Amino acid sequence: MITTLAGMANDGSVSCDVTLAVGGILVSGYVVSADKYYEHHPVAKAFGDGIKQLMEQEKAENGNDEGSPPTMFIHLRNARYWHPGGNAIPTGSEGIFVRVKIEDVSAFNFGSISKD
Repeated sequence: MITTLAGMANDGSVSCDVTLAVGGILVSGYVVSADKYYEHHPVAKAFGDGIKQLMEQEKAENGNDEGSPPTMFIHLRNARYWHPGGNAIPTGSEGIFVRVKIEDVSAFNFGSISKD
């Protein structure tokens, strides 16, 4: 389900609040496309573009045309990490952009956490 949600965000058909359980902590934010994530991280974009170029070169050399690579990450904006003590990181009014490896997500729910 998370892979489907991330894929739908990547193609622009959905975006929503979500909370993920990752490595014993919660990460809560708004699901966005990889392109939106890369807009805010130019170094990551350059790295991702390089990987994409290598994959296209490998396809051309090997005659391998299996389509798009599988969705391996989910991207969140305005995200916060919530530790067991109940405090959010970062503590400011705005969260951060986060990239989470889908295989590291052990549980999720729709909606975000907030502390009022």
